[in-house]
Amino acid sequence: MSTKAEQFNSKIRNLKDYKNKIIQNAAPLPTGVDIANTLKYFIHTLRSILKDAPEPTEPKSSRRRINDRLPLFPTLEYLVLYETLVSLVDIVPLVQYGQFAFGQHILQLFACIPWFLEPEYSDTIPHTVASTLAIFPSTNQKETVELLCTILLPLCLTEVQEMDEETYATMSVSAIILLVLQHCKNKSHHAQLLECIMTYKKHVFKDMLCIIAYGPSAARGAAANLLFHYWPTLRPLNVDDDEFTYTCWKPIMCQRTDCLTPVNNVAVKMCMDPTVAGSHSKHPPPLYLCAVCSEHVSKETDKPLLNVLQPFEHVSKTCENKNCSSSNRTARYTCYSSECTQYHDNFPVRYCTSCYAYMHSGSHGGGDHIIQEFPNDPLNYDKETQNYLVEAIISLLKEAHVEEKDPLMELAEAESSSSEQSVPRGDGEDDEGSENDEEDARLLSRYGLWLLIEKCTPTDRTPDEVIGRLLSMLFQWYCDTATLTQDSITLEDLKQGYVTNWLLSLLQTHQSVFVSCLLPQPPEYAKVGGNWDTLSSRVTELQEGLRKVFSMTPYNAITYEVWDYIMPHWMESICTDVAEEDVVQLQDVICKLLDVDMCPLPFPTDKLYNFVSCKFKNTKVQEMEKALLWLQVLSEIELVVPLKLLMGMFKDGLSSMNRFMAAKKQQLNHQKQQQQQQQQQDQTPAPTPKHGRRPPQSPILQLPSEDNSSLSPPPVPAPTQEVTFSVTTTTSSPDHTTTVPVTMTAELPYVTIDPSPLIQGSGDPEAIFSEDEEETMLRCFVFMLDLLLLQSLFSGRCADMLLMV
Repeated sequence: MSTKAEQFNSKIRNLKDYKNKIIQNAAPLPTGVDIANTLKYFIHTLRSILKDAPEPTEPKSSRRRINDRLPLFPTLEYLVLYETLVSLVDIVPLVQYGQFAFGQHILQLFACIPWFLEPEYSDTIPHTVASTLAIFPSTNQKETVELLCTILLPLCLTEVQEMDEETYATMSVSAIILLVLQHCKNKSHHAQLLECIMTYKKHVFKDMLCIIAYGPSAARGAAANLLFHYWPTLRPLNVDDDEFTYTCWKPIMCQRTDCLTPVNNVAVKMCMDPTVAGSHSKHPPPLYLCAVCSEHVSKETDKPLLNVLQPFEHVSKTCENKNCSSSNRTARYTCYSSECTQYHDNFPVRYCTSCYAYMHSGSHGGGDHIIQEFPNDPLNYDKETQNYLVEAIISLLKEAHVEEKDPLMELAEAESSSSEQSVPRGDGEDDEGSENDEEDARLLSRYGLWLLIEKCTPTDRTPDEVIGRLLSMLFQWYCDTATLTQDSITLEDLKQGYVTNWLLSLLQTHQSVFVSCLLPQPPEYAKVGGNWDTLSSRVTELQEGLRKVFSMTPYNAITYEVWDYIMPHWMESICTDVAEEDVVQLQDVICKLLDVDMCPLPFPTDKLYNFVSCKFKNTKVQEMEKALLWLQVLSEIELVVPLKLLMGMFKDGLSSMNRFMAAKKQQLNHQKQQQQQQQQQDQTPAPTPKHGRRPPQSPILQLPSEDNSSLSPPPVPAPTQEVTFSVTTTTSSPDHTTTVPVTMTAELPYVTIDPSPLIQGSGDPEAIFSEDEEETMLRCFVFMLDLLLLQSLFSGRCADMLLMV
């Protein structure tokens, strides 16, 4: 074993000893500066090896990814060093002194070590470095983001651009963005990272949707801002991107040791070769060069120099092609490839649909360019994109729900935020990341509305499960934004026409899915948001569901057809699923929906209660009894139903009963006639005809029986009577008692009572009703009388209160 290898292994053992002492709290405890000095040895050693290593002579294998430089390096324990370095990340918070220096040297060593590992290990380094944002001091955040954007991501993503298979580096992009958005408050860091990733990877919008869908609330808001900033076509035409403002990140400067232009030396080229980087700079590869230095270096080496894009601060909504002649110049595509950006001062280029098709056709050779776009119809995209989009919309709409926090939790959060503000910031970190005036969480739900309405147009091929989840969450959004603050009044303007018009148009094409999401027991796919995300009782589910319906009524989003379909289901669920003592919990929301004076539904009272009154018209007695039970529940919560409307329902019900009785009697008479004719045929023997043939029988005419003694006399039509109910209510006060008479006038139908036996099974052969039918009819009569009395009392009480006022 060589001396250099022994020294290398000895230093690794020193790092392991430092880690064990800190974990076991064994004296003397090493400081962060002590460990950083040991890490400096590895940084210097690896950079020297890169600088002096020869060029690989064998062609690169196309079958699998390998590190073709690794056999040319000295035989040292690079993998053991990497594993030890990863283990040191977790002990940085345990170091009492020198945390910043410790974290800084760990990051610098991460910048050098990818060249000494196989691809399956080097692809994991960007995610590992991004995870240090949750552990290292906030003063290391700027260096961490710059390490990701200038070294690690270009190194790991450039190599796989021409490969069709996914690698760990490409699959972990969503997690890397999530960690940066969650732990960095500086918006310029967010923009720098996203622009770096969009330069090397396609379909970044899917990563952003994934973060919005499944990320924490802090990252969700930042991701939504970035998504609508870099894809401005997601916004409505009349909305400008004037809310997402940030200080643009500083461009990368030339890293050549003897730079020929020390002033204004913004890097425009990048060389990935470690030998070139080692001979011209002290920084780890890649090497960034300004325009003058790039020309000088290109004369000395034949290694390719890649373009470096400049900060993309202003995202144009129109096509940036100077020769664009399209009638629709709305920019929908952004090209990040060098062939297009070199004619645009190394800025990404925005293209309209026509220019994009022309510039990236087969003749121009732009088929392999890195293009960022958002699909016009994402619901018909692949299943992964469809799922990300739906869940992202749901997550954004859920931001409108503001949970009530425990006062103790609010105090703890305030103390933690004050302690974070006391931590000193690193050099170059902007103050904007620590601003306390965060955007209202409810306003984030606007992004969900824009995604839903601008990009989600359901068709016949769209599954009902997708439409149902979106609709159910949108209905819940109406409920969550029913009470708005003055700062969130913007959402109210969106409801008036923008959202409601989209809902009504969807109602015309997907009515069955629309109404199913408003039922008391919706399908499983529609149980989204609100009480469905928590463990709640059946009463709470019904209460929240009725509030959801009520919150949509002021905007005419509930049409008469929808109302008439869903309310029978709601009343039936209340009668069957809610105990009698719990009905009072639904009193407030039911009174708001069904009170004739408070209800904001855009149709008259007769249509408001049509779902009840239709049960009294030409229906069975059992259906009539259901409607009476509904009215009884409404009376128990003291809901006033207009007496005129109530009397009209009962009049139709009694008429239906009379028709039912007449039909039963007619059926009985018909059966008796058939029995008599059958008996006559059985008693009279038929004559035997000659030649063995029977004479033809004449048709039997079924005439009505003349014996009408068993039938009751027909009801004599009586003129409609004007009946006056006199209800006396007493109001008590500490001083005196006042009695106020209240008089109500209603039209009563004329009812004829048939004295003949009606109950089947009572021994009378002329009985026409079963015992159950008779009991049901009697219950209906009792319900009607009881409801008339209760509603008369309620109406009298209301009149009494008016007189007192």
